[in-house]
Amino acid sequence: MRLIPPLARAIDWTPLCAVALTMTTVAAIASPDPGVLLLVLRMTAVLLGSAAAFALVDPIAASTAAVPVPRWIRQWLRCLLALAAAAAAWSPVFTVASTRSTAPLPLPGLAVEAATCVAVALTGSALAVRRLPGTAAALAGLLTQITLIACTLALPTALQPWPGVGDPHWTPAHQGWAVALPCVLALLARANTDPTGRRPTHHPPGTTGSAEGFSG
Repeated sequence: MRLIPPLARAIDWTPLCAVALTMTTVAAIASPDPGVLLLVLRMTAVLLGSAAAFALVDPIAASTAAVPVPRWIRQWLRCLLALAAAAAAWSPVFTVASTRSTAPLPLPGLAVEAATCVAVALTGSALAVRRLPGTAAALAGLLTQITLIACTLALPTALQPWPGVGDPHWTPAHQGWAVALPCVLALLARANTDPTGRRPTHHPPGTTGSAEGFSG
């Protein structure tokens, strides 16, 4: 638990805060039509995913490479912090939207959509950060999101995972979301493993050992 405060300080929270403030404002001034507010919530989920991807960018990777904490622990803590922050940012947007909407907005289905969008971006970034430096890894998370969304929009209407409120395809679509989320999290877990696939080796004081397996 002592690792959480320094990791939290190292993460750039500006993108998440900017998305939260902007989209809460948009939800407050948008039309109360449920279709419009549904679009706002989905845009929020995508933007939060893109912003959360920046949490995996480690600006001090060179200095943390030799710390006696496995890379996968540090990466998972970053992911959990990003997921928690994204949930905290999404909640007020949903609250404002559901309060203003002229029809109920289904919380469970929309929450699963948002969680999956954030997890997809984190997975794309987690895979990229193993090879790409800095902001490029976060942008890879955004590119992953855009690519997958474009693919879903190319599907026949009956198979698209973005049904409107009251659409007869809502239930089957969100059954698909419920299956997709654990699959994405499993891929994220794989992406957060040590790149070498080996356990870190500890060296006696006064000796120099390879930092391979600790890079993040």
